[in-house]
Amino acid sequence: MNLKWERVNLVERWLFIDSGKTKAARRRVPLTSRVVAVLDGLKARSGVPYVFTRQRGHQPLTVGWCSHEYGRIRKLLGLPDGCVLHSLRHSFATRLGNAGCNTGDLMKICGWETPAIAVRYTHLDDARMSQIVGFLESTPETTA
Repeated sequence: MNLKWERVNLVERWLFIDSGKTKAARRRVPLTSRVVAVLDGLKARSGVPYVFTRQRGHQPLTVGWCSHEYGRIRKLLGLPDGCVLHSLRHSFATRLGNAGCNTGDLMKICGWETPAIAVRYTHLDDARMSQIVGFLESTPETTA
């Protein structure tokens, strides 16, 4: 929430999270092209030290404000009550896991200290599970 522009490198496409609940939370996070484009647009018109602000750039966002806004938008979209802001973290990990990201990768990018946390957040779908079992179908190449 308190991300400052000095912690964002749009040219090299990463941002640095310098604090969190654990030591693992401190990390460099790579950015997609889409995120870089959005942040580039924000930076061009902001002129303030914080990346995400409210009150016309005078205050950084707070968790309470984001939760309130997410709830308001969730209702407008007709999403179920169980779809809370924190659900997005599960969705992120699940999408990466289903795309083939391993537990170690998830731990690094999400700032988790243990594999158990990565497992708790990642919900592999049937297609990914079939793909994993499919690894057993391939026969090892023989060498002479």
